[in-house]
Amino acid sequence: MTPPAESERTTPIVHPTGRVDAATAPSLEEELDALIAAGHQMIVVDLAETSYLSSSGLRTLLIAHRHMQDAGGTLSIRNANAKVMYVIALAGFDRILSIDDAPDATSNAIPGTQPMEHV
Repeated sequence: MTPPAESERTTPIVHPTGRVDAATAPSLEEELDALIAAGHQMIVVDLAETSYLSSSGLRTLLIAHRHMQDAGGTLSIRNANAKVMYVIALAGFDRILSIDDAPDATSNAIPGTQPMEHV
């Protein structure tokens, strides 16, 4: 479940907690849609308390990012842990989304994995 967004000055910060998956992504999408509709030019999604991000969660972030771009604003992702960042990078979204303070997605984010070499 996503706690209510807090404001840092006038920038809303959304804090999804636990798993962001098919069961919880719709509530995150509703919250982001409401903030976008309210005319915010900057929205921060703080993933510090997010333990898992599924394809549904990725889709939600991508759609919100596109809606913010269409409105001339920015959606910023921050504090993603290494496992969540690995999923974001694996999907290629690290090249699309605005990500602050991202851990190195090529590190051993998933136990037993090795950094990938870029060819």
